[in-house]
Amino acid sequence: MTIKPVTFRKGDLVISRMGRDANRLMFVLQAKEKAVSVADGRLRHIEKPKVKNPSHIMWVSSPDSPVAEKIRSGEKLTNSELRRAIAEYQDANDLEPKKLSSAKKGRDANVKG
Repeated sequence: MTIKPVTFRKGDLVISRMGRDANRLMFVLQAKEKAVSVADGRLRHIEKPKVKNPSHIMWVSSPDSPVAEKIRSGEKLTNSELRRAIAEYQDANDLEPKKLSSAKKGRDANVKG
């Protein structure tokens, strides 16, 4: 039995499984065979999406939301629209929003003052 890899499409909702953005919901902005560009509008902005290895993300849904449709059609999209769509999905599915961790604090996060 062969396991078929998931093919991601623009507008899909995914969860990052690796890296400092692990466990965060994100939208797929661009999908290629060996690289997927994702953004959440908060940690990863539309202007500079994170390029991730497809094995480091997990497919969640292909929503029919206006944001997903904008991504698929190539319309202009804002970071706040991404954040709002992710929050709505989390509320509708009783998911706990991922809080920003000490990753934003830099290398001195563990230094006692």
